Amino acid sequence: MTNENRFNFNDALLTALFGTPSRKNTIDRLGIVCPVFPDEELRKSAVILCERIKKMDDFSWTALCKMAK
Repeated sequence: MTNENRFNFNDALLTALFGTPSRKNTIDRLGIVCPVFPDEELRKSAVILCERIKKMDDFSWTALCKMAK
């Protein structure tokens, strides 16, 4: 069984590319780019990351975003 709360390589990649310190802006950006990813696995990772970000508080997201960049 995998840990769904673990921050994996795809999460870090997506955060580095599209993440901002603002959770709302990051969610908006991921919502725009998710449907156009050609790789199914990356698309699925982006959707899952977006849902996980929605559940985070602003402080946790800002810290995680800074660590990923």
